Amino acid sequence: MPEASVMAFAFPSIPGLGSTGGFDFHLQDTLGRSPQDLGQVINGLIYDANHRPSLNRVYSSWRTNVPQYYLDS
Repeated sequence: MPEASVMAFAFPSIPGLGSTGGFDFHLQDTLGRSPQDLGQVINGLIYDANHRPSLNRVYSSWRTNVPQYYLDS
C-alpha cells in the first residue's frame, strides 16, 4: 500500500525505572456515542492534561477524520 502511513511508538517505561516513555490510557465509550463526540472528549482530556505541570506532550493518535481499517493477513 504505497499511500499508507506507518508510525512506530515506544513502549511505556517500566514504573520506577525512568521518567521517559510515559503511560498508556484507554478511553472507552460505553454509551454508543458518535466518533465525533468521542473525539471532542479526547481533545478536552488532552487539553486539560497538557495544562497540568506534571504532564507534558500528551497526545492521541486517534482522529475522527481519518478512516481506520483492520488488516488481517
